[in-house]
Amino acid sequence: MKNSRNCNRWILLIICLIAICVCFIVGPIVQDPNYHRFADQRSFFSIHNFSNVATNIPFIIIGLLGILQTLFKKSDILDFQLVRMNVSFFIGVLFTGIGSAYYHLNPSNETLFWDRLPMTISFMSFFSIVISEFVSTK
Repeated sequence: MKNSRNCNRWILLIICLIAICVCFIVGPIVQDPNYHRFADQRSFFSIHNFSNVATNIPFIIIGLLGILQTLFKKSDILDFQLVRMNVSFFIGVLFTGIGSAYYHLNPSNETLFWDRLPMTISFMSFFSIVISEFVSTK
C-alpha cells in the first residue's frame, strides 16, 4: 500500500514538472484585442461600461453574505475543513465581483488577469467542496 502511494506521488510530480516545462515552452497565449470590445459600452454616472460593471454587484453581495453566513452559522454538521473551503469559495466570489468590475472599467489584457484570477479561486474551492462532500475532507 505504501509503495503504491509513493508511486502515485512520483507520477503526480512528473506530470506537474512536464506541465510546467510545457508552459515555459509554449509561452503566454495572447488574447485577441477584440475580446475587450463589449456590445454595451455606454457610460452612466461617469462609469464606462456601466452595465458590465454594475452586474458585478450581486457577486460582491453574495460573497459577503456567504462569508458571514458560513462563519457565524452555528452547526454541528460542518467541520472546520468544510467551513474553510466554503469561506474560500465565498472570498473567491467576492473578489470575482471586485476583479470583474475592475476589468470592465478599463478592459485590457492587463486587467483581464484580475477578472479571471478570483474565478479560479472560486472554481477550485467549489471543486474541493464537492470532493469533501462526496469523498472525504482529507
